[in-house]
Amino acid sequence: MAVLGTGRFALLGAVLTLAVPMTMISDTAQAWKLTTHVYFAERALDDAKDGKVTISSVDYETGKVVDAITPKALQAAIKKLKDKAFDTMLQAAIGMNKAELKKLMTNPQNYFNSVMGSGGGEKISLANFNAKYLKIADKGYSNPQEAFDYRKFTAGHNTVQISKMILMSPSEVRRMLRDIGSKSTTTGQNVMLGFMRTLDGNVQWRNGMPAARDCVAYRKIFMKQAGDDGRCSGIKPKPTPVVGKLPPPRWVTAKSGRLPRGAYVGGQEPGRKLYVCRAAYKKGVHPGKVVAGKCNIGWGGKERALKSFQVLVANSKSFRFVNSKQGARLPKGTFIGGKEPGRTLPVCRASHKGGWHPGKIVAGRCNIGWGGKEIARTLYQVLVRVQ
Repeated sequence: MAVLGTGRFALLGAVLTLAVPMTMISDTAQAWKLTTHVYFAERALDDAKDGKVTISSVDYETGKVVDAITPKALQAAIKKLKDKAFDTMLQAAIGMNKAELKKLMTNPQNYFNSVMGSGGGEKISLANFNAKYLKIADKGYSNPQEAFDYRKFTAGHNTVQISKMILMSPSEVRRMLRDIGSKSTTTGQNVMLGFMRTLDGNVQWRNGMPAARDCVAYRKIFMKQAGDDGRCSGIKPKPTPVVGKLPPPRWVTAKSGRLPRGAYVGGQEPGRKLYVCRAAYKKGVHPGKVVAGKCNIGWGGKERALKSFQVLVANSKSFRFVNSKQGARLPKGTFIGGKEPGRTLPVCRASHKGGWHPGKIVAGRCNIGWGGKEIARTLYQVLVRVQ
């Protein structure tokens, strides 16, 4: 297996009906074909009403009718509109259009540093990932044929171990646990069933997997990997020593565009960090990001670059970003960064064009300024105070 395969970054319409007069169809054979599809469309609709077929059958046959009566020039225009609508949906969901997404999926190594160097969790470059986790010599993607040993790659080793355990019968799982000196046992039909609540839950196996109930056994089977704090359900974690209370966050006025000491980094884009700021505008105070000595916010559909602003100053441990989306309830401790008539404006950040951009939550979406426009994202992260 190469260092980086195209599958590693496997990351997530318009209905147009046109009526054209029948007189536009001059070819007899084409007219007969149209008549045939009209007949099948009518029959499919009747069957759907009777519950004999799904509505997709109706959609297929009526789609044939629309194609048959629509001139080719219009069909090209329709396809263009559909593609544009699809790009708009992709842009709103992941910050990329179809062409940009294709580039990422085709050459993911070019996007590794920007994707893996932002967001929550460990931030890492491709060079460090190769050395620290894959344990290979390639410092980038100069030798795609260089293979890694899954027995040394923690995630690979643990995946193989779990895959083997899934194929084992309950009696074999119990025998395995006895062989490694564990007092844990299982009565379930499968070692991986009965404790997973979500697909993306964080290390849930330690709260229910038989092997995780015994810490000694757990470490004999699995290697410690990124995000694993070393705990398993058999022991209680050691309390984190309290050195002292974290200083409260505060807003400090930026003088001549200069950042105050301790400015809080809320995101990044290729080549620079993005600090959290807020600025007064149109009877409100709006959270945004510091770019080139100004506070850039989204307002009224445009990106506004404001010279007079405040910067959030806080200890990096005072906050964390929590995943959220439109329609979700705001998490406890959500940090309010501003307000406008009738509502408060929590601080958020959203992924867009290879970066994470601080902004404000408006009507359940994270509004950021980028490229001269105000962009509203439905998937985002909320800034939350650490209690």
